Amino acid sequence: MARLYINPGNTTYGPVPGGEVTEIIGSNQAERVWLAADADAMLDPSFVRGNATIVILGQASNSSIAATVAGITITSAGGASIRIPAFGEGGGLRIDFNSGTFNLGTDDDGTTFQLTGTTGVQEIGNSPAVVGSGGPGGGGTSFSLDVGTPSVARAIDASTTNFAFTDNAEASSNVRITGMTSGDHINVTNAGATNLIVIDDVLPDTGSVSSLAAATSAIGFAFMTFA
Repeated sequence: MARLYINPGNTTYGPVPGGEVTEIIGSNQAERVWLAADADAMLDPSFVRGNATIVILGQASNSSIAATVAGITITSAGGASIRIPAFGEGGGLRIDFNSGTFNLGTDDDGTTFQLTGTTGVQEIGNSPAVVGSGGPGGGGTSFSLDVGTPSVARAIDASTTNFAFTDNAEASSNVRITGMTSGDHINVTNAGATNLIVIDDVLPDTGSVSSLAAATSAIGFAFMTFA
């Protein structure tokens, strides 16, 4: 294991490369550390005092986040493993991705870790969920929509729990979702190919819509984002 000590006054460092595990030890001052998209890093408790930032050189939608007894872990298919120690109410950390900025904190009584971004507040549970996939009400259970065949749609019941759906538009998708609520969210990556996602009975009886903005307004929550 490698150790990186950041001296007081050094406000910016990095990027920390992938490969060997690196323990990053700060100075309790406001610091900004850059991490490669495949970084294997462990932050020390000085980073969760509410005044530090980590910059992850990758897309939020390619990363997952989960909570453990020891704290929070961010992983990615590219090999990243970033461990953030647990903290109480008033602590936290800013996390910058190439695709957006999030603030890691807790709920009002400090019992649940939360990630706040443009899509709302994502509650961080024990099961990994795509970063930024949860609208208000929760992060949700990760579920890929890259299923179904061109001739047969896969039926998905979203009423059983909160889902963080992911859809890679470069892969084939043909799905029909029922029971979708404000705890569910669809994150589409590599937009450009044609995919078929049907969401049944989610629009109010106000007629059809012709854009994502109009659908979001009519439904009443941010149900889909593109990265």
